[in-house]
Amino acid sequence: MAGAVDWLWLPLGALSGTAFYLGTTHQRLRPAWRPSAAAGHAWRLAGLLLFALSAALAIPSLGRWPGVFCALSMLMLACVALPWLDQGLRDSPAKRLAAAKATTELPHVG
Repeated sequence: MAGAVDWLWLPLGALSGTAFYLGTTHQRLRPAWRPSAAAGHAWRLAGLLLFALSAALAIPSLGRWPGVFCALSMLMLACVALPWLDQGLRDSPAKRLAAAKATTELPHVG
């Protein structure tokens, strides 16, 4: 039976993808954290270090190449899911409905 440490690479891989995403200028998940050039480099360096730690923890439990590719899969999952989450939080169905009601005009009669 695998211990909790054997599965610690999963959240670390997702956190590495989150750090890479927060290092981009187009992220709106946390607008206050929108990086300058130096802060963007710091976020990307943190993402790289988190990915290396994730791979280092996955390799002993899964093997060399399976560990690297599983850590990379978690990184890619986060990199694909975060923009969708960001867009979904910005354009929720309630916001779209309110915008549609505000722009809908009554037809002119007579």
